[in-house]
Amino acid sequence: QGVYPLVLANILATPLKLLAPLLCGHVQANGNLVLAGILDRQADELIDAYAPWLKLSVSDSEDGWILMTAHRSA
Repeated sequence: QGVYPLVLANILATPLKLLAPLLCGHVQANGNLVLAGILDRQADELIDAYAPWLKLSVSDSEDGWILMTAHRSA
């Protein structure tokens, strides 16, 4: 319960897709969402899954793994 300035999840893409409404619901205004544990080929499906709530983008990548972030406006 509650909203937070930073919500971080480091799990695989399938659970991240299922948890999209829950995770996004915990990001406060001017807060950030950070997702890790994602293969680069999964970026588009996560962008689509989170699109109703937040605009995800790839912030970093290394060895086929990516870090995705989103910011909730005020």
